[in-house]
Amino acid sequence: MKKVLFVSLMFLVLSSFVLAFGPNHRMGEARGALASGNRSSTGNYGYMHGHERGGYQTMIKELNLTKDQVKAIDKLREDNMKKNKGFMTDLKKARISLNKELGKDTLDERKIAEIQDSIVVIQKNMLGNHVELIREHRKILSGEQIKKLGKIMNRMDENWAKKKFDDKKWKKNTPK
Repeated sequence: MKKVLFVSLMFLVLSSFVLAFGPNHRMGEARGALASGNRSSTGNYGYMHGHERGGYQTMIKELNLTKDQVKAIDKLREDNMKKNKGFMTDLKKARISLNKELGKDTLDERKIAEIQDSIVVIQKNMLGNHVELIREHRKILSGEQIKKLGKIMNRMDENWAKKKFDDKKWKKNTPK
């Protein structure tokens, strides 16, 4: 039970990074995925799209999902993206408000704290949606598929942990 909880939590953490960028983030790169056929059966490029390290198509193959399972998971993903669209809009508005407040001559610390709190609430709601999505996915998968998913997620975590902070990239993008 602890291992399943840990695996689910790690999946949640990794996929939260994807949610942070919102819908249509880097769609130019996704167009390249279109040419290679890396997309869901509904044609969406949502989270986990086409990455060789463990994207959606890789998981479909490795978990040996049935057509019915793929349809059910695609439906869940689509519904979740619709739910998150409103949150992403609210998050964008809150961040714009925060930047406006931070750009003023005198800072209103109370207003800044309120905006920060609203951002935290939005992110918590998004995270709650994501946890619920994982729970729904688990209802679709068999016990063996859940075990395989845990191994895939562990592999993804190991690959992610190996990535290092690219100091050259940071310096290149830092204003002088």
